[in-house]
Amino acid sequence: MNAVCGLLREAPGEAKGMAAVLAALAGYGAHADEWSDGPVVFGGRRGPSDEGADPPLCVEPGLAVAADARLDDRDALCGALGVPPGAFSGLAA
Repeated sequence: MNAVCGLLREAPGEAKGMAAVLAALAGYGAHADEWSDGPVVFGGRRGPSDEGADPPLCVEPGLAVAADARLDDRDALCGALGVPPGAFSGLAA
């Protein structure tokens, strides 16, 4: 099982908030990932059973994805959202 979280920080330098959230989610797994851009930060935890899982992903400036989800018909969804072809090629189908 994975845990995904996100914060909107008051100031971009406030790293303590995500560290506290990831610490509180330690029961979901030992591996923690974090991605941030300005005041927005995504994080997640995963365990050994999710070894191949991907961390939060920045597709392009201004667009990031953090989810523990399955996307059906990914190509059509990416086309509708204007995501460049191949942006998700490294993610598990």
